Amino acid sequence: MRVIGNQIIWRKVVAACALALSLGLCFLAGHMQRSQLAVSSATDAIGILCEHTLSSFGWETSGLISQDQVTLPETFGSEYTDFLAIQKEAGFHLTPYAGKTVTRYTYEIKNYPMGSDIIYADLLVYNQVIIGGDIRASSLDGFMSSLLYPDT
Repeated sequence: MRVIGNQIIWRKVVAACALALSLGLCFLAGHMQRSQLAVSSATDAIGILCEHTLSSFGWETSGLISQDQVTLPETFGSEYTDFLAIQKEAGFHLTPYAGKTVTRYTYEIKNYPMGSDIIYADLLVYNQVIIGGDIRASSLDGFMSSLLYPDT
């Protein structure tokens, strides 16, 4: 009789452990799914923000081409004078972000009014805020300009 009683106790202990393990795995799976949803939602929000920003400047895109991390220089030397002027023309000021690592989102522009080059828009994002951007031609002898839509 004692052996049967011990077997029942052990079965209850094993069942309780299995139940606890199952509940723990369910909790972990739910937590991971919520985390992935939050990342997906944040990514979608940045995409919408970028598309809206480009649209507000008059640009039409064919979608996101690439995104990468870029570290801005600690100090903007004289070689950045033109680039900073392009940013300022569109209402951006990069100097507060010196030394920061930002995300550059690159979009292909569909409605550039002149030339036959492929044209890209780059947007710089820091902590889900667009801090800068430019329009550039894909060719080596191309151009770079502010996000303002050009007068034709």
